[in-house]
Amino acid sequence: MKYALVFFVYIFTFSLNAQNKPVYPEPKDGFKRVDLILPKVDHQENLNVEVKFAIEIELENCESGSFSLYTNLPKEFFGIGNNRFPYYIIEGNNVEYSVGRNSNCNGLKMKKMIYSSQEITMSYQSSYAIPFYIPKNWNLVYRVWSTSDSYITVK
Repeated sequence: MKYALVFFVYIFTFSLNAQNKPVYPEPKDGFKRVDLILPKVDHQENLNVEVKFAIEIELENCESGSFSLYTNLPKEFFGIGNNRFPYYIIEGNNVEYSVGRNSNCNGLKMKKMIYSSQEITMSYQSSYAIPFYIPKNWNLVYRVWSTSDSYITVK
């Protein structure tokens, strides 16, 4: 009986640790889940991804802007323990806008995409999607950049 119990506990523990299907929460009201799915490329080890958030707002044609997340910085969680299958949640949608204007304004208003001043930088990986939970009126944008294998010593 004792061996059967030990065997059952061993199998149960093994099955929990061998889980490969991440568990993600449902989005809160007013939020959506956006999955970052990167295309498969060769030599991913030298690539990084910069992720930002974007909002479309109405500005004059001579204005440009950005916004800051401040207290709404994305928090990193994991779909499986031991730091596997990351996902990011933004808790609120309060932001602070910063708008600049040049001198040749004509009052013409247009919708423009503005980007967050904060970003998330991560290594490129195309093995699985990375979920982001963001307000419904936001967009997720990214760009890929390349690095070299060598470091330069500062003298």
